[in-house]
Amino acid sequence: MLPPRRLPRWTLVSFLALAAGCPDDGPPVVDVGSTSAASTSGGIVEDSTGTSLTPAESSSGVASEDSDSMVCGDGVVGGDEECDDGGESATCNADCTPAACGDGTLNATAGEICDDGGESTLCNADCTMAACGDGIVNTTAGETCDDLGRSELCNDDCTSALCGDGVTNAAAGEECDDGGFSLGCDDDCTLAVCGDGLINPNAGEECDEGMGTATCDSDCTLVECGDGTLNEAAGEICDEGGQNATCDIDCTPAECGDGYPNGLAGEECDSAGETGFCDPDCTLAACGDGYTNVTAGEECDDAGESMTCDTDCTLAVCGDGLLNTSAGEQCEGGVHCDMTCHFSGDCFPDPVAVAMAVCMTEYPNCVIQNGGVVGWGPPECTGCNCGTPLDPWRFYCTADDPAGTNYNCSPCTLGQILGPHDPCNCNPGTSPVLGMFCGA
Repeated sequence: MLPPRRLPRWTLVSFLALAAGCPDDGPPVVDVGSTSAASTSGGIVEDSTGTSLTPAESSSGVASEDSDSMVCGDGVVGGDEECDDGGESATCNADCTPAACGDGTLNATAGEICDDGGESTLCNADCTMAACGDGIVNTTAGETCDDLGRSELCNDDCTSALCGDGVTNAAAGEECDDGGFSLGCDDDCTLAVCGDGLINPNAGEECDEGMGTATCDSDCTLVECGDGTLNEAAGEICDEGGQNATCDIDCTPAECGDGYPNGLAGEECDSAGETGFCDPDCTLAACGDGYTNVTAGEECDDAGESMTCDTDCTLAVCGDGLLNTSAGEQCEGGVHCDMTCHFSGDCFPDPVAVAMAVCMTEYPNCVIQNGGVVGWGPPECTGCNCGTPLDPWRFYCTADDPAGTNYNCSPCTLGQILGPHDPCNCNPGTSPVLGMFCGA
């Protein structure tokens, strides 16, 4: 509906004059036809439609009120104008339309910063510039939320807060967000820490059960004996990354008899007890080692000949074929040996053989010399120990031959054992008699 027409001022004056004068006296009307006007005594004329005109309006033929209302911005509402404040105002646009955000006409006086006729990528629906963080959700600008900054539900880039979106949102409880597993971040947006119960392969974790379990070590690697990580839940008592002097390869303490040979712990073998090749002390079974290994066939083992044990680790028995002088045997078998292993009658053994037998029980080196048998051990050698001997030599006399060799610097009687001497000096008394080597 068009606004009511405003009457010209002269019309109002005419009405007032008529009201004050005689109602029967009106200005004479002149018939001007379709294109002329009749003048009245007051200078007022009427056109053919009966509209009163001033002389100026009569001459132009157009009412002044219509010409004024056709100019937007003259401050007078007319024609199609909905408003006219003489320019842009808080309520009226410069095009004489009412100011309204969203009408597509920018009205700065009304507080509009922009007006794209609705929401756009640059302008909000409230005619403010689109900016993430302004508290207005502008979906056209790509915003899914806008909480004036970071919040529990909204990231500071105006995207919805979601663990795994690559945006760390502390307000949403995120410690990190790398878009999934990374070296430093788990896929639940917490910092990657071994023992947090989340397996993070990017952080090198093979497992993560919160703590050491039977299947997972405390360093988040799979349990393996010998990996250097002690895991008691998996039954490990020790784990040194391999066998050492204190720990076996099965991650149990090194102990003789546990069935695991540990050379670093000094074991030669370990059969978890006595076997035919291993003694209970984890040394290889050997006759003469001082341990009687029945499984290996030993009857005794006195680490050599004794009164009860022969050198072959069998019990000393007269007639067993092994001469055991420690057991008091003089002979073993033969026509001149009686049942007690002593020589029978007046028959005595060959003095050289007896001397050699006695020598070999005491020294590794026994050599027959003129007049007897000489025995010695390292580091001595024949003829090289001139001076006071550090390790006694023995000379077992087999004949009275004082001039036989330099090993006998004094008279030698059959059956004597001569003591230490200086083979380079045959002064009297250098070879004292220590005893007898036979029952002569």
